[in-house]
Amino acid sequence: QFQEQIYFLFYKIEEYLIQVNTYLKESKKNYLSLWGISGDDRDNKKVNMI
Repeated sequence: QFQEQIYFLFYKIEEYLIQVNTYLKESKKNYLSLWGISGDDRDNKKVNMI
């Protein structure tokens, strides 16, 4: 029982971390687009911001 609860807990934590990572990537993309930056290396070198 205890092992199952721990397994479930870690499974949920992993799910949430994946979701948060997805939100962060989307937020970064939206933020960069506000500045007209696509997020690729050419743009990063051009503006020296990231």
